[in-house]
Amino acid sequence: MLGNSQTDGESLQTNKDSLSAVYSGPSIKLCSHGSF
Repeated sequence: MLGNSQTDGESLQTNKDSLSAVYSGPSIKLCSHGSF
């Protein structure tokens, strides 16, 4: 359950990063960071 919760949190963070990248511009840098 703990692992699942962590995965959910990471998914949310990745989604936020993706949106931030689209709004910021340098999505490549963020994409590279959220790739792994």
